Amino acid sequence: SGITVSLEEERAKALNAGEDAIDASMIQNTKIGLMGPLSGVGDAIFLTTIRVVAAGIAVSMAAEGNPLGPILFLLIFNVPQYILRVWGIVKGYELGVGLLDAASESGIMDKLIKGAGIVGMMVVGSMTCSMFWATLAVSFGSGEEVTMLQDVLDGIMPGMLGLGCMGIYYWLLGKKIHPSFLILGTMLVGVIGVYLG
Repeated sequence: SGITVSLEEERAKALNAGEDAIDASMIQNTKIGLMGPLSGVGDAIFLTTIRVVAAGIAVSMAAEGNPLGPILFLLIFNVPQYILRVWGIVKGYELGVGLLDAASESGIMDKLIKGAGIVGMMVVGSMTCSMFWATLAVSFGSGEEVTMLQDVLDGIMPGMLGLGCMGIYYWLLGKKIHPSFLILGTMLVGVIGVYLG
């Protein structure tokens, strides 16, 4: 937005002075051209990183009965977003089109997107382990030597069941299964699982 405002201002000044002005279609093309790369950065930072972190914190607090969970979610997600938007508009206005050249030359856009993606994946991975509550009620052995299958799995790798389920969901999403069906399927498996113990 700041870059567009800068270009519009430049055009208005040139037209008022009777000089050659920036073509209006160039300003429109700049807006369209910025949508792709900058929305990718914004989505990587806010939707796949900050929102996931905020949701993880808020859900953990809400699960313990703390009413500050939803409020904290809104604060963690919205405050940085608002500050970055205001700062971005001001900086975009100050730097104008030179901002795009500097960003593409330094390669900072690609690094930013990659870094935000890594942080987002780390958060999703840790949430999978800490927020998946399921146990297998399968046992083997007899008498005092009964061993629970869940204890064996936890001894090999804690959270293995959650990781396996996340892998199944990831695979199903790759097969273009709609998330609504996955949610309904999870509820159904949960009800059946509780019934079976």
